Amino acid sequence: MLARSMEHLAVLRTMSTGINEHRGGQYLMHTGHRASVAVDYPTVGSIVASENGRTDNGLPSFVSIGQSRVPPKFLRSGSLGPEYAPMMVSGSSISNLRSPSQTRTDERIALLQSVQADEAARFRAESVRAHQTSYRKAVELMRTPATKAFDDDEEPKEIRERYGDRGFGEQCLLARRLVEAGVAFVEVGWGGWDHHGGAAGPVKQRSPDLDRGFSALVEDLDDRGLLDTTLVVWMGEFGRGPKPGLGGGNNGKSGSGHFAKCWTTVLAGAGVKGGQVVGKTTPDRVDVADRPISAGDFFATVCHALDIDYTGTYEAAGRPVPFTDTGSEPLAELF
Repeated sequence: MLARSMEHLAVLRTMSTGINEHRGGQYLMHTGHRASVAVDYPTVGSIVASENGRTDNGLPSFVSIGQSRVPPKFLRSGSLGPEYAPMMVSGSSISNLRSPSQTRTDERIALLQSVQADEAARFRAESVRAHQTSYRKAVELMRTPATKAFDDDEEPKEIRERYGDRGFGEQCLLARRLVEAGVAFVEVGWGGWDHHGGAAGPVKQRSPDLDRGFSALVEDLDDRGLLDTTLVVWMGEFGRGPKPGLGGGNNGKSGSGHFAKCWTTVLAGAGVKGGQVVGKTTPDRVDVADRPISAGDFFATVCHALDIDYTGTYEAAGRPVPFTDTGSEPLAELF
């Protein structure tokens, strides 16, 4: 199914990031930076939320959907503050949005806000501000009619069937509904691809769900005129070695290990020229032969596609920190 949409997709074949370890790779590919004790880097979703997010619809600017192996601490808003932290949704919907008694709820919220104000005045701590922000955003979500974006019962049957009734497809449909409602950044996590030996069987089993959900998302965004202004990113933290025993991880000689020297990501929409492959590998797929793409270049490309100044900065620990590594540039071939 996805093959029908390849005209929209740009395949970046020569990602070269060099971190073959899950946590280090996950951090790098969510923040654009290697982990540092000096700076609490925000995840890319928080940067997009701070730059492109709306404040007029009661919805969060950043929503993280699904079960992911990425630790929650890598989905932080970091130095940008709690306002741009993600709302975490484990499934494909949320519950408890409507209070049983509006009067009682209002009284409880007023009491909570009074206690929070006292705590903020006494301690002036970041944790207190984060607590206030979290509850304020929850209350705003309860009170806005825009929460209908979380309910796909309004979707025609043929649309729901296009995405499929499995978890990943349903989450892709939720992502489209949230984008349509004005959420600036949505991440759909689908962990469990950590195959070392004997990967062919599990990958073959899971690929149909991926094919259906991902293709439906791209096609549906295009049909609704949303793909021109929405960037779709498909990635992991690294790839797999093209030869048995190659790469990091506990694979011995039986399977392909973690491989961050030469791997693939995919972009679509937001002005990206699809139907092309960027970069060339050596015949054995082990090394980059032409056009290496760093994590910094990748994030500069994402920022450029979303009309964010990739040379911009935010303040952390009293000093300016760039969105991307110094010297990073968007991939000119894509625009």
